[in-house]
Amino acid sequence: MINVIKQEIDMEESLRKRLEIICDFCNTSPTFINASIRRIDKTNLSYIEPHRIIINDMTFLANYDIMKSVKYMYKKVYVEITNACNLSCDFCIQNKRPIYYMTIEEFQTVLSKLEGHTKYLYFHVLGEPCLHPKINELIDMASKEYQVNITTNGYLIQKIKDNENIRQLNISLHSYHERYGKTLREYMKDILEAVDKLSSTTYISFRFWQSTKDVQKMIQILEKHYNAQISVENLGNTTLAHNIFVNISNPFIWPDLDRKDDKHNGFCYALKDHIGILSDGTV
Repeated sequence: MINVIKQEIDMEESLRKRLEIICDFCNTSPTFINASIRRIDKTNLSYIEPHRIIINDMTFLANYDIMKSVKYMYKKVYVEITNACNLSCDFCIQNKRPIYYMTIEEFQTVLSKLEGHTKYLYFHVLGEPCLHPKINELIDMASKEYQVNITTNGYLIQKIKDNENIRQLNISLHSYHERYGKTLREYMKDILEAVDKLSSTTYISFRFWQSTKDVQKMIQILEKHYNAQISVENLGNTTLAHNIFVNISNPFIWPDLDRKDDKHNGFCYALKDHIGILSDGTV
């Protein structure tokens, strides 16, 4: 007679809580079924049955080895306070959802539900955060419990130049284009004026790609303003001044399973160290 020994494995409590948070945002409840290891007695044969998570009648399998590495806190949470944008950049996938601005009440709900689950909020998915009419109020609300980080195209940076509650401001200089009604010097002048005021309390990261159309002109303006030297060949961060950096990288291409020339394998860190909350509350 074959004797099968079954050992149940409890699901990591941190993973269970993470999934409960996400499902709570979506007004649904998950069902958890613990994993198990089955061994045939007096042999080295075994079978691992993974954890099962059932959400809206769909069953997801979770490998035990992966579960052991999951930590309780998210490294960061992206919050899309609006999916509206003032630009239409060629490199962007373009928002196809209805335009929406998160209300103060909705934002407060997000903050409350994230309490204890992250320290860092990033106002960034799609859309331009500075386009939100209450951007400063949202920053001030979030900064009471979280470190606030913002990514902006820079065109509306004057709206937040007096806010001292921003941990880091990332400025995507590759968003610039003359079709948006400003010369490059006007665009950079507005940004530098705001940065000079913000940098005493905020980390500033100027970002552009090696292939950015006006990259050499941008570099000349930054070098003159900060009395520094920048090489477009040096990928990564270069310090320009106290709290101010320039980051040069290769162009970001949005992943697309339908693109035939996309042969790269990758790894998604979603749920492992971050989640994103869209302007309508979708996780």
